[in-house]
Amino acid sequence: MTRIYTLLIALFVCTVAFAQFDQKAALQSLNDLRDEGCNCGNEMMRPASKLLWDDDLADIARIYAAQLSAANKGKNEYIYLSHVGTDATTTEDRLIANDYQAKACVENIAYLKGNFDMVLDHWLNNPQSCKNLLNRKMTYVGIAQRGDFWVILMAIPQKNAH
Repeated sequence: MTRIYTLLIALFVCTVAFAQFDQKAALQSLNDLRDEGCNCGNEMMRPASKLLWDDDLADIARIYAAQLSAANKGKNEYIYLSHVGTDATTTEDRLIANDYQAKACVENIAYLKGNFDMVLDHWLNNPQSCKNLLNRKMTYVGIAQRGDFWVILMAIPQKNAH
C-alpha cells in the first residue's frame, strides 16, 4: 500500500513539474485582450481580430524557449534573454530554419515565474511587447513555455502556407 501511495505521489510531482500552460486558456486570454484593445504606453491600441493557433509557430517558439532555458542552466547572477539566440539566430532565422514562410512575424519573450496571464500582464507593461500583442495585421499565434522562459510568435503566413 505504501508503494502505491509513493508511486502516486511521484506521478503527481512529475506531472506538476512538467506541466505546460493551458494552450486554449492562453489563446482565449490573448484573444479577449485583442477584442477589447488597450493602452500600450501612451498609445491607445484599437481592438484586433482573433488570432488562430498555429502548431508550427508553437513548435518554433518551443525550440527557442528550450534554447533560452538551456543557456541559463546553472546561472544565478545574470539571465540570458534576447531575441538573438545564443547561436546568433534571429526570429527570422528560426522561422526559415523550420520552413515557416511568413510575410511578417513578431516575437515576445519573457523570463517570469508564473502562469500565462501573469506573463501577458508583464508584456502589457512593456509598450513594444504590448503593441506586438495588439498588432492588427497578425493572424496566427504560437506560444511556448520552458521552465520560466516564455516565447510567443505571431505571424502573417505566406498564402498557401496554411
